Amino acid sequence: MSNTTNAANVGWGEGTCRAKGVALPQIHVHDIDLYYETSGRGQPILFIHGLGSSVRDWELQVVFFSKQYQVVIVDVRGHGKSGKPPGPYSMAQFATDAAGLIRALNISPAHMVGISLEGMIAFQLAADAPDAARSLTIVNAAPEFVIRSFRERLQVWMRFALVRFAAGGHQGFATCHACGAAATVQ
Repeated sequence: MSNTTNAANVGWGEGTCRAKGVALPQIHVHDIDLYYETSGRGQPILFIHGLGSSVRDWELQVVFFSKQYQVVIVDVRGHGKSGKPPGPYSMAQFATDAAGLIRALNISPAHMVGISLEGMIAFQLAADAPDAARSLTIVNAAPEFVIRSFRERLQVWMRFALVRFAAGGHQGFATCHACGAAATVQ
């Protein structure tokens, strides 16, 4: 995948890949260094991964869509190779980060694809910065998640516990504002 941009204020971050020792493509947006990758040409599509995940979620989609579109994938705050400042994080903060990325890369308006919790970021971004969104494709998400019973709270806690277990090591965390549970993210 290539990491290209046409925005003057976008630069390589200070991060380096531990495995390969090369500089990572990062952009400083507001108070965070966001890791991103771009591939292809055409109308831009921003893919936003789910909670506890990273840009790796979109590997197959990048190959397919980069044939006709400019694909941008990003590790959101607290995930993957992006910065992991102390939390908790809010949906508005995630959306502000994504809008800042879109503007800095000069790809506004962009098609947006979000899965799970990060689909909620796309909803929030479209509400807060409608000029940044051309369209939304939301998978397994809703604009609001309200826990109404002890059973639902337990299900959310179990899901976060599974994410923590699956992540293996602690490299960052996010907090669910609905129930206060912390999830380990890589």
